[in-house]
Amino acid sequence: MVQFCWSGVTGAMMARMGGWLMALSSVPRGDLQGGQAALSSCILSQRERPRPSFAQENMMRRYAFATAVALAAAISVWTVAVQAAPAATSEAAAAWSAYDQGDYVAAAPSLRRLAEAGDGEAQAAMGWMYEKGLGVKADGEAAWSWRRRAAQSGEARAQYAYATNGFSLQMISRAESLKWLRKSAGQGYAPAQFELGKAYARGLGLKRDDAQAVALFSKAAGQGYPRAQVALGQMYESGRTVEPSKAIARDWYLRAGLQGDPEAQARLGDLASRAVSVRAYDRTYDTPDPLEAARWFALSGDRQATDLAMRRMTPDEAASVRAAVRDWRPRPEWTPGRVFNWEEALIVKEAQEVTQTEDPGALSNPTLATIAAAEADLDFARARKLARAGAEAGDPAAQSWLARMDLEGISGPRDLRASRDWMRRASTQGHAASQIELAVQLQQPGIYQPGVPDPEALAESYFWAQIADANPSSSQDQRFFAKRLVSDLSGRLTPDAAADARRRAAAWKAQPEGVRPAPPAA
Repeated sequence: MVQFCWSGVTGAMMARMGGWLMALSSVPRGDLQGGQAALSSCILSQRERPRPSFAQENMMRRYAFATAVALAAAISVWTVAVQAAPAATSEAAAAWSAYDQGDYVAAAPSLRRLAEAGDGEAQAAMGWMYEKGLGVKADGEAAWSWRRRAAQSGEARAQYAYATNGFSLQMISRAESLKWLRKSAGQGYAPAQFELGKAYARGLGLKRDDAQAVALFSKAAGQGYPRAQVALGQMYESGRTVEPSKAIARDWYLRAGLQGDPEAQARLGDLASRAVSVRAYDRTYDTPDPLEAARWFALSGDRQATDLAMRRMTPDEAASVRAAVRDWRPRPEWTPGRVFNWEEALIVKEAQEVTQTEDPGALSNPTLATIAAAEADLDFARARKLARAGAEAGDPAAQSWLARMDLEGISGPRDLRASRDWMRRASTQGHAASQIELAVQLQQPGIYQPGVPDPEALAESYFWAQIADANPSSSQDQRFFAKRLVSDLSGRLTPDAAADARRRAAAWKAQPEGVRPAPPAA
């Protein structure tokens, strides 16, 4: 009876500590409630019971001491847990803040701890950081391991990254990629819904099913994802599965175009240049409108179409187009989240380009600043004169700019040979961006040579890609792209041709022309 009463006292003490202590104590809730009842019974019967013996009192003291120690330990554990939780939350917040600001070195240690603890988003971030060498040493195997763990954690964006990156890098099959796209799309992630819809629309690894494609595009477009809005507009414009409706197609193009999607803006420009009704800027155009077309072409970044449209305008019309483009601001519906893969990086880069007004004065090269200012004002003729003056004076950046103008036929006829020659001159001086672009153009049919690229063009492309990869002035993105290009081209060359290109690249040295002051453009 003495032992029973003492357990009642202990249970009552613990009951008064509150519900939070129950989780830390080994005493079940039933014992606590029973302890209170036993205590009441014990107190009421104190006068009826004989005084406990010395041995019994000694036992009761030991039991009380053990109980106090257990309670103190439980309270200590709870205190440490309560204090550690805010610290862990603060550490995670600081890590993600550093990641979002691009301070990957500061973010890496904490994100690694979060990832190892099973955080799917942190695992996806570690995969991206290891793939690109952001804050950690680039490691393809580690990147892939973290991507797999992140996808298996159930995080929708990680599943999307695993599916798209894995297939593009030939690490997983198309069937495996589609499996993970389904998982991500099933959680409502708009980019995954778009990619899965594209697979149905084109029959990529799946039986072609336009109805499924429209359903998936609609879900993603409804969330404001601009690429899905453009795809859905195309379905309505062509009448695939749905009733043809240019009005609905225009509405979807407009929603995407107002967000800054360049493909949607180019399609709106094309519609405005033809006898098709186009609603924009709260107006409806029922006849071809070259001014409206020029506005959309300029916003899309299609310099060639903009230049052609502007050539046929009066000075006042050109001024109105410039004013409209200068004052335009995007109206985003969908905001890209954190970057976890290459595809998302491109999307974010496009979003940043259309939401940030370029300040030509911020360019470190004064020649480029003046060229950029002229192009920003849609004065392509002056931009071309400035670019030519700088290129002939030996400025590699101006040479690269003029090469692109020749390639696209900006303010002059398209001249592929001149474009290639200017690009080679800039590349020979060590201009990293030109080296990358020259490598890309040489290995693509129909750019600098008709039909399928000949072996010599592929070998030269391989040569410049290696030089760009080793160029100390290459940016992280440029070097990453150069490595992928080298990997792709190595399988398209004969062993002898590849070895010869590597030998020449290893011995290559930049040959600066010596920039001379460029005369002012007229």
